Amino acid sequence: MLPSVHRDDEGSYTCEIVKEENPVFSTVDLQIDDFIPVIDGEPIELPPLSDEEIVNLDIEITLNTANPKGIIFETKRINSGDLLATPYDTIHHEAKITDYGTVLYEFDIGNGRQIVETTNPINPNEWNVIKIKNDKNQVTIQLNDESATIRQHTNPLPSLSTGVNRPVFIGGRHEPTNEANDFRGIISQVVLSGHNVGLGDARIPSSVVKYDACASTNLCLNGANCRNANNHHGFSCECAEEFHGEYCQWRSNSCHDESCNTGICLDNEESWQCVCPLGTTGLRCEEKTEIPQPLGFTSDTSFLAVKRPVKFESIKMKLRPQADSDEHILMYFASDYGSNTKQYTSLSLIANQVVLTVRRPDKEVQKIRSETLEAGELIDVAVRQAGNALVMTVDGNQVSTIETDTLKPGTEIFIGGLPPGLNSPDDVVEQSFQGCVYEILINSQDVDLQNLSSSGDISSCEESQFPVEEDDTTTTTTTEEPEAVIEEPTTEEPTTTEEPITEEPTEEPTTTEEPTTTEEPTTTTEEPTTTTTEEPYHIYETSRDDDPEIIIPVETTTTSTTTTSTTEEPEAEPALVLPTDPVEENDVSDEEEEISTISTVSPDNGLDSDSDYSEGTLPPDSSSEEIVVGDVYSTQEPNNICANSTCGMNGQCVPRNMTHYTCECKLYYDGPTCSLFKPIEHAARFDGDAFIELSSDEFPHLTSEKDEIVAFKFKTEQQNGVLLWQGQRPTVQQMEDYISVGIVNGHLHFSYELGGGAAHLISEERVDDGKEHSVRFERKGREGQMRIDNYREVDGRSTGILAMLNVDGNIFVGGVPDISKATGGLFSNNFVGCIADVELNGVKLDLMATAIDGKNVKPCDEWMHRKRWLYRRRVR
Repeated sequence: MLPSVHRDDEGSYTCEIVKEENPVFSTVDLQIDDFIPVIDGEPIELPPLSDEEIVNLDIEITLNTANPKGIIFETKRINSGDLLATPYDTIHHEAKITDYGTVLYEFDIGNGRQIVETTNPINPNEWNVIKIKNDKNQVTIQLNDESATIRQHTNPLPSLSTGVNRPVFIGGRHEPTNEANDFRGIISQVVLSGHNVGLGDARIPSSVVKYDACASTNLCLNGANCRNANNHHGFSCECAEEFHGEYCQWRSNSCHDESCNTGICLDNEESWQCVCPLGTTGLRCEEKTEIPQPLGFTSDTSFLAVKRPVKFESIKMKLRPQADSDEHILMYFASDYGSNTKQYTSLSLIANQVVLTVRRPDKEVQKIRSETLEAGELIDVAVRQAGNALVMTVDGNQVSTIETDTLKPGTEIFIGGLPPGLNSPDDVVEQSFQGCVYEILINSQDVDLQNLSSSGDISSCEESQFPVEEDDTTTTTTTEEPEAVIEEPTTEEPTTTEEPITEEPTEEPTTTEEPTTTEEPTTTTEEPTTTTTEEPYHIYETSRDDDPEIIIPVETTTTSTTTTSTTEEPEAEPALVLPTDPVEENDVSDEEEEISTISTVSPDNGLDSDSDYSEGTLPPDSSSEEIVVGDVYSTQEPNNICANSTCGMNGQCVPRNMTHYTCECKLYYDGPTCSLFKPIEHAARFDGDAFIELSSDEFPHLTSEKDEIVAFKFKTEQQNGVLLWQGQRPTVQQMEDYISVGIVNGHLHFSYELGGGAAHLISEERVDDGKEHSVRFERKGREGQMRIDNYREVDGRSTGILAMLNVDGNIFVGGVPDISKATGGLFSNNFVGCIADVELNGVKLDLMATAIDGKNVKPCDEWMHRKRWLYRRRVR
């Protein structure tokens, strides 16, 4: 019996059984796994931190719980100067899971109690990684892959007093807590100051049991050995020589004593083969090549493995398959690797139909199919998460939906095939896609082909490899279409021709045969003809939260003149469209997409003058130059996109790219050309990029003996944002006195600095619930009070002896330019929501009349509507 063992003790041991005659030998392999505690209300105890570690806390904890609540860890330092005095905490660190599931870190390092909270909640029944750092400059908290929450320290840390550091308690406090604060779950890893702590060395109470992750089947693939480990997953895999990866899911780069460098080596019994990643080629993947465009999937081992996103929101692909009836995979991801995964999502091409398949735990497999498509034709397929459903569209037409919660991939997103050696469920199509891929967007972002997890056997795409079947009807259609256009100008009045999409939808793709139409002689050159053509469609984004996108057609009149050397086009060519792409019907999808198709339209398309949008494109300009791309034409605007903008005298043009610009309207103006006058008065709406600037004279700080009062009402669903700020002038570089009101992780935060240490008054209840809240803040000298909705009060005071607020900067409402720099890192987000009835020292401000500057501020519809309704009541 071994009383205790450590990792260093593992290995092979030989035992000898001594007999009178021949001794018997037995050899055993000893494997020693890490201890992973399952905590049920009683914490485990780690040794105390050093003095350096307790003032510069650096801790990382990985946990998994079905019921997110309770104390995650606690440690403190107590005084030890007077043995007869009652001990008290001089330094205290504690993290817990709130009722909302977020992680709240509370600390006192000598400057008073402070808190910082994660933005997102813990994911139940999943591994969650919590990282907390608290040094002399700032405190940082991060949950999983979300953006870290950072708060700068406004005061220097006090010197370390005489005291004793207490142990670090994981999963609870030193003192017993009530049952509501008990943590129940698994702690797989604790990292202190960069050192991975062996949890088996902790003091472990009897209620704590061992978690055996390896008891679950198929965690490690391809015959790998599983062992429990103190890491982010609670286990690690020891791979065979032919495999590697966290789960041993990837084939290695060597076999048969041959190396494929950065590729995958396939063992074909007596021979070997290298599957080369994107950008390499050669027998051993030793040669560098350019990344082809479009991508050619020409092998049974062709695939792309896109790095796993935090959650799946959408995918959009444009591709042309080989003209066959075989089954091919287009996209696949799952909750975990292997053929026994409980949840997966796949896109496949089966019998010339696009098929979306979703499997969820304890649910039947769900499938939806598109209509049968023409073999070898271009396909534009998109899948997006809309609420609790997946929506699939093919060629712009919505197919159907599948009800499912938000999908969180546990694997990479595989495009066009699966890596060699990776198994999938039996009902997933595994044969690689054969054809050309022109576009891949995941979560509305182009896939970074330079930053993939893996890839294999992607070559250049030759269109001739995948011919499109043509017949006589196609040729007839392309020759007949110009004749129909030629006849129309013979009418007495100039007319606008429109492509008969609704009458002959199957003939729309024939416009790709444009060289045929331009080669035919036309008769329209014999007399002047006036036609109305439309410039490329552009999508204008609205500045309102829920308004739909608006397509604005920009019309121009062109006159054709009599020439013998120029061939007139019966209708405008598509701009910058792949020669093999059919011209598709323009539509507005949920994913923003630039549509650059020129077609003839009716001249009566108008725009409601009250439409609330702020992006535009320049109208056609005679100075534009025409660029020829093969036989396709496009119009490129001059470099100065703002030269002829429509922002007007009340807006500022901000270029977005060569074809789009944004109009940023001055205060109180709105609309497409910033010409709509919308008074703000007492209620204003802020969008996160807006602010109102008031003169410092509106809120003077003349004495420390007089009450200073700020009051207003607001509503928001945003977790972070500054409501009011007054500090130093922008020319002052050093962070000095300030007064501020903001929302930090959903809690109202009233703070002021007088030179001796900031006061931080924090609400206990959250205020990011979208409801109206009335707030009042009072300060007299060092004393402060915060009142919420007229009954909840929070008191506080600043440290030090200074009581005068010395600020000479202007007052900002709803936001601050360059907010992180201006507030010394106290805030990093401007406010999103409505603010109304702002009072400074009892005087209600007219935000329109009082403001000296501002940006992107709009009326608050909720309170503006109420005001007009009350006015009508009084008129009656």
